[in-house]
Amino acid sequence: GGSVYIKANTIVGSGEITASGYRDKAHEHGVGGGGRIALIATKSDAKHDAFISNVYAYPSRKSNLGDGNYFGTGGTVYYEVPSDNHRGVLVVDGGGMTYFEYSNRYNPCTLCRTALQPAMQAELDEGFSKIVLKNYARLAVEEGVTLDISQTELVSDTTCKIFVYGTIVTPVEYCWSNVTIYSFLNGWHVGNETTTVGEGATVIYQNVPDTFTGNLVVANGGVIKHRQAENYIADITV
Repeated sequence: GGSVYIKANTIVGSGEITASGYRDKAHEHGVGGGGRIALIATKSDAKHDAFISNVYAYPSRKSNLGDGNYFGTGGTVYYEVPSDNHRGVLVVDGGGMTYFEYSNRYNPCTLCRTALQPAMQAELDEGFSKIVLKNYARLAVEEGVTLDISQTELVSDTTCKIFVYGTIVTPVEYCWSNVTIYSFLNGWHVGNETTTVGEGATVIYQNVPDTFTGNLVVANGGVIKHRQAENYIADITV
């Protein structure tokens, strides 16, 4: 998908800004992931709702490999205005791609995910005012990475997934909602005294035990379960 970086007083209009993945329709060599877009408005009174609305970093798709559809990885779009104090809004949009379900045969965590890598840690430490996951976004907090959302609003729809190999720092009391979390690390949740798995949220354990040092609440509409595979269990200590 490549990358687009624009810094200007204002960034408005009815056209498009794209960094979407490419599909080689002629030769079917493969699919491309979405790129990275950063839009930074510098005018002192710039607002998020004034940004150009048609901004895309979608993955591409391939469907002739015999076993089903193959996809690229969704890209990211970052918006920033002066009032953000360099903690802007990060959007991960899966482009509506309905990936393989997690199964013994296919592991979508390795096939397609928008990965937060250790090399990004310095930028991640600056934080975001908001993270938006939508349209089958698949965000991965990779091994060795810490994502601090203790001062970040996380907005997701129920099609989105977070794969946690690293750690996520949350507020003292935090409620997950409208997202599926795949847990690959014991103690991936840091900084909280009460964790609530709320409406529309599912935590799926990948045969890795987990320890909560505080309270665990499974609210109405929340689900905790283990991966549906032989000999897999959810081993949770509270």
